Amino acid sequence: MRTEKDLIYWVTSFYLIEDLMLRFRPHEASHSRLRLREDLCVSRSFNGLLAGILFDTLVKMCFGEARHAHERCGIIIPEISGALDRKAAYGIAEKYDPGDSLPKLRDLFLECWLEPYGGAAWAIICETAMKYRSLPDEIFIDHCVDLSHHGGLVFDKLEVGFHVWHKRKYLDILDLKRNGSILNIDGPLPVFRFAESLLQRAHNLGLVDKVPELKISERYYYLPVRWGSGILSHAASLC
Repeated sequence: MRTEKDLIYWVTSFYLIEDLMLRFRPHEASHSRLRLREDLCVSRSFNGLLAGILFDTLVKMCFGEARHAHERCGIIIPEISGALDRKAAYGIAEKYDPGDSLPKLRDLFLECWLEPYGGAAWAIICETAMKYRSLPDEIFIDHCVDLSHHGGLVFDKLEVGFHVWHKRKYLDILDLKRNGSILNIDGPLPVFRFAESLLQRAHNLGLVDKVPELKISERYYYLPVRWGSGILSHAASLC
């Protein structure tokens, strides 16, 4: 089964579900509205998939950035050197337990604050990834989606797999979620089919005034990375 690799579908579907959840009154009487609220709660299982995608992507990106540190990175991750390209570094990342490597990479980036790589921005990216599973999925996702590095949006590397194709639209959606509702978008809203179905039901029940033009993806699927070749030291929290 093919997976939708453009993160914008995952992020907009997440914020759409959260938006719809907020539209219910504390004591909802309508049977149809109660059914929709129950289905929205079930659909929140999607958040676990998205949190996993963001975690896996951030870990790989941290390894990709660390390769610039040459010998300093080689001390903590022997297989990485400056000669490796970014995609090769992502492959190496999967051999390591993030519970062990992320704190070391964070410290490495803080040591590189005078270099044109690493620094405080990448230390924050490491620290955010380290919060996976210690925070509710919804809070973890919200912390991740607008992370940036020296060159802009963190999810801009095609080699990692999951990325943002249309950065301007993605940033517009982040502005909308901060200032109101992503349903106020100007132009098509990219969402998964299951989220579109929930939105249409909310509109039919009067919870949403209008449905914007939608761009729909059917490829709602993800198989998380298995970190390390054996049993991870943090297997209970990271597998």
